[in-house]
Amino acid sequence: MTKKQRNRRDIVKRSPHDRARSDLLAFIEALGIMPAFRAIPSSQSERTFEKACLPPVVTLDRTLAGDRAAEKIAERLRTSLRSSKLVLEKAVHGNDLPVSMHCVYSSLANLDFFLRRFTASQPAHAGGAECLSVVERVVRQSRNAASAFLEDMTLAAIMPEQRFEHKLYGVRITHMRLAVEAVRLELQLFSERARKEDIEFEGAKRPAWQCGGFIRPNVIDWIAWSPKALGVSRDQDEPDRPRPVFVQSHAIGNFYARLAVPPSHNELRTLMFQSLLKPSVIATRPDGTLLIECKSEVGRLGYFVASFLGDRFLIHTFLFLTMNGTPEAARIYERLHVNRNAVEMMKLDDLATFVISDVREDRKLVEVLSECGCAHLFKIKDRLPFEVPALMKQADDLRRILGWR
Repeated sequence: MTKKQRNRRDIVKRSPHDRARSDLLAFIEALGIMPAFRAIPSSQSERTFEKACLPPVVTLDRTLAGDRAAEKIAERLRTSLRSSKLVLEKAVHGNDLPVSMHCVYSSLANLDFFLRRFTASQPAHAGGAECLSVVERVVRQSRNAASAFLEDMTLAAIMPEQRFEHKLYGVRITHMRLAVEAVRLELQLFSERARKEDIEFEGAKRPAWQCGGFIRPNVIDWIAWSPKALGVSRDQDEPDRPRPVFVQSHAIGNFYARLAVPPSHNELRTLMFQSLLKPSVIATRPDGTLLIECKSEVGRLGYFVASFLGDRFLIHTFLFLTMNGTPEAARIYERLHVNRNAVEMMKLDDLATFVISDVREDRKLVEVLSECGCAHLFKIKDRLPFEVPALMKQADDLRRILGWR
């Protein structure tokens, strides 16, 4: 039997308490607080290590039985919990030491237990109190870093399946005590169905869904806007009271169609939620509709067109940055001496033209469109996680329509 095989055999034979002790000592050593920990009275006690931490578990709420999307999320979470390494030291001391999630939670559970017991039972001790303060501070920083990491990991797992027009998924994170001597980190998936209503607008009833999503994995945030904050509180009762925000199917479809390249639907859903969570009103049009900015990391991509209906806000369409009715479109009409039909014929009302066509390689076209507020759209290609094999041929068509040689 090789040394590696013997080590594996010994690991298997160790009890959960032995593993908890080993994890804790390695964790304390990694944090650089072993001298301070050793200086605390009773830190050498075997009882310091009596809390065994069982491997994390991911479960589904009983209402999600047979839900394939929920099962995908659960599998992503299990994989992440098995393979993720939290670079805890970077958050605490500036070093770079990855630690397994199981080791982190096992060690934090034991340290929390030790600190609570010691402070409750031991008299004040000058040297011990100072060392205790050091350990408590580092443990608090570690716990915050671990919680933030776990929340980010959980949100990344659930985001691909989030569709407020169908169903929203969340995760309850609990530290479940199974017995006096053991704790387990449990993640339980739950869901909330879409809030759908048929809303009448401009003489027709169309389906719409209340916009919601997650800032934290265990709380569904249903978006609501204050009429007063958005400047539409005229002759309204309770202008400060937030009203729910609904999005019509046409707006959802147009949003995905116009921005389909290069972002994935997952990224687009996040972009929509973040834009509507903290709305930025760019303009109020003569008919009272609001242009709400759709802003990405590279800049503005377009506008959600919203109307205030008294008891709610309704987003009835989405306009890409250069579509008719936007400030950028007005500049293009004036600068290029064209109209809406010409812009549509040149496909300037589609993100793909700026990202994966040869228009981006035509210096004069790029210069003119940049003057109209579109410069940042050409930068998106540089952020793509993949290479575009061949650019679509559109520059010659644009030049022909514009009458350029």
